[in-house]
Amino acid sequence: MMNTTTYNDLKINFHFTECCNFRCKFCFAPFANKVLPFDALLQIIQRIAESKSCTAINFAGGEPTIYGKLVELIQFANNSGLKCSLITNGYNLTDKMLADILPHITKIGFSVHSFNEETKKAIMSCTTNLSTLTNNRLNDLCNQIAASGYDCKIKVNTVVCSLNKDEEMVSSIMQLPLSQWKILRCQKNARNMSMTISDDEFEMFCNRNIGFKGTIIENDMYNTYIIINPQGNLVFNSGLTYTKCGNVLTDNIDELLVGYPLRIDEYNKREKYAT
Repeated sequence: MMNTTTYNDLKINFHFTECCNFRCKFCFAPFANKVLPFDALLQIIQRIAESKSCTAINFAGGEPTIYGKLVELIQFANNSGLKCSLITNGYNLTDKMLADILPHITKIGFSVHSFNEETKKAIMSCTTNLSTLTNNRLNDLCNQIAASGYDCKIKVNTVVCSLNKDEEMVSSIMQLPLSQWKILRCQKNARNMSMTISDDEFEMFCNRNIGFKGTIIENDMYNTYIIINPQGNLVFNSGLTYTKCGNVLTDNIDELLVGYPLRIDEYNKREKYAT
């Protein structure tokens, strides 16, 4: 049944690019190279900012940091009144880029699926020449953010799959200045069936990694995120694929969200612990 509730404080996950320098085997992105023209991206952000439903935007991908005008997008969104956050694998996040975005952003999330170099490569959480975001570089980036003086929280997202399900990660997590560690179960899509794990395997990973007080566990992510894809389409998760509700460039976003099948209780629960 479609939800018919109206909202006034939603966060949009803007997956404005499917381009990525990594090839994580569980990823839902098809790694296409097309990105909308810059002006169209600005128009989408402006429509989100002008909506009655949305107050925040999360820049995601693909990998946002390989887009040459990411800093400008974040600055524009922040100047338009949106609370901004970013999800990145961190590999292309230079010191200069970090310094440029920190005044305009409230949270940076790093996608870190292992602290073991060989496991990273097995997952393909690496470039095509098997270069990874090293643990030392992750530590350096997190410490730069923490020491910056800006009120920017740091989190790590970890997708638990068949290749990292036996890893102990919490001891490394606790060495970082994080506000949150989000543990997500690998969700089925059309390309990653060999990467999924059982209920017991996910529970064992979570039990093995108890200890960090900012841990959030997400076993099921279906329709708990509001997603705009690289074509500007508002989409929702309908199983192994995504279903289009409409296009933000041509349709009113508030009207589209009235019919969006958001599991609002689960969304609110996640956002409560995400702050």
